[in-house]
Amino acid sequence: EKVSLERLAEQNRSVVGPLDISKVLNDPASKVRLIARRTDGNSSHDKWIGEVEGPKGERVSVMVHKPPHGNQRDWVRLRNDLAAQELAKAMGAPELFPPTALRDGMMVQAFIGQQGENVANYLHTRSRQDAELRAAEPDLEKRVQKMLEKDPVLRQRVAEGIAFSVLLGDHDQHGLNFVINRDGAGPNDFHIARIDTDYAF
Repeated sequence: EKVSLERLAEQNRSVVGPLDISKVLNDPASKVRLIARRTDGNSSHDKWIGEVEGPKGERVSVMVHKPPHGNQRDWVRLRNDLAAQELAKAMGAPELFPPTALRDGMMVQAFIGQQGENVANYLHTRSRQDAELRAAEPDLEKRVQKMLEKDPVLRQRVAEGIAFSVLLGDHDQHGLNFVINRDGAGPNDFHIARIDTDYAF
């Protein structure tokens, strides 16, 4: 399943230039197809890996949330995610939240980050790859802090993601709720996008 999700995210990144993902998700002529239920062991959401096919054959890999009838929390999440997307667009920074749409009573959200590539894992892995820093500072958390101090671009990316989350008013700011949204091959060619806004606004 992990490999599958990595492939889906990579597929979307490969078409983000010529393809307007948000337009495909919201096009009433597009078709939503559920592929497999996604279970992670600690979520009450009914989540599915899926695909949206546009009228011209465009394909976007997505996560589909199916809010069960009467489950107020899932409908709050849907409302909040749609609002967060619009806020990011209004700020001129759509990269801070994944393209999201309401389709047939389901929340459809494009994959933008690899499974496992949340901000915590990303920073930990990157700090381990710096041999000089690793030799100077064996403590992982202190090493991440020093890495942020010496890399202004990386520090800016992290600050942008956190600032957007603060604007959302969501206190559930653990590392799994921030994913790496890549837009290039360089070490700093990415943004930190927020997901899962159950407690926003």
